[in-house]
Amino acid sequence: RIKKPAMSPQQKEQWAQLVKAYKGLERSPNGKVVLADLKKRYYDVSLMSDDEYPAAIKIGMREVVLYIERMIRAGEEK
Repeated sequence: RIKKPAMSPQQKEQWAQLVKAYKGLERSPNGKVVLADLKKRYYDVSLMSDDEYPAAIKIGMREVVLYIERMIRAGEEK
């Protein structure tokens, strides 16, 4: 779930436009291809590593994919 800080009307409009742009990823054929590729490369991978740095990088990349998914779903929870 994305937590939004208190916003001015202008910021609310900008937020709504940003959410709309993220939702567009899932609606367009190219967006679907890109999301599937990101999930394959950075989400559906093992986070285990003998070295903490590659593991941290993998976790960070996975978090980006999760953020995109949360933005696509923003406003759907009620």
